[in-house]
Amino acid sequence: MDLETLVEQGTAINLVAASCMTCILYDHFITLDQEIARMWPARMSVAKILFLLNRYLVQAMLIFNCISASQPYLSPGVCVFYLRWLVVTLTVTGAIVQGILVLRVWALHRNNKLAKGITYFFYASGTATLVGLVITDYINEDVLINKALNSLPGCYATSVPSIIAGFWIVPLVVESVLFMLVISRAFVWWKNGSSAPRILSLLARDSTVYFTVFVLLRPCRTDRPHTLLYFLAFLHFWLQTSLYFNLVHRSCLAFLSSHQQQLGVSWDRICYSI
Repeated sequence: MDLETLVEQGTAINLVAASCMTCILYDHFITLDQEIARMWPARMSVAKILFLLNRYLVQAMLIFNCISASQPYLSPGVCVFYLRWLVVTLTVTGAIVQGILVLRVWALHRNNKLAKGITYFFYASGTATLVGLVITDYINEDVLINKALNSLPGCYATSVPSIIAGFWIVPLVVESVLFMLVISRAFVWWKNGSSAPRILSLLARDSTVYFTVFVLLRPCRTDRPHTLLYFLAFLHFWLQTSLYFNLVHRSCLAFLSSHQQQLGVSWDRICYSI
């Protein structure tokens, strides 16, 4: 790969990282009042824990990555840590976000043991596979830093890890299954001739947008993964945070509590466990 191409990549990575960090901080600032008013008083649950992890742990990891990507003249030791750390970020982000998606599917298919079983199997298998890939990356993959590019922002390895595609393929498979389970619920409503409630239509719509974006981006440029890493991780964080705030709105609680029998779904699990 020629020097000009590497410089272009370094600039692109830096710009994407800066844009994502700006959006993350802006989103946190404009939604903090909603978080304090709606989330802090809510009872402790798996959903709330996942939300807070996504809101703070994932956000802190992304900001750290963005700042690191903008720094030139990093030592080889720091670069080795940083490049390995990126796959840890992908794994943690994926596990937390997909956990939120699992709760969404569970709420929609509360009485469907088969759907719940499929959801748990793919989520557990996907998370375990990502953890295995991280361990493999740390044990079996060598990270050789290109010292000639030390003046560029971020870090550059002389080669791409052989297992890098796994970090895109595994989440894509898991999220495809979760998406199909969400859409299948909407299909049942359509097949029975009944219109889906607006709140659940919103949920299905957001799932469709979320899935479409990741289907288009995940397979792209696996030979240059760092360019898309920040954007993908940011979308994970932002879409799930925004969806959560949409669903815990008071109108959601009021609507679903009055239509619980019609929906066949527990309203508190829809509003607080998704």
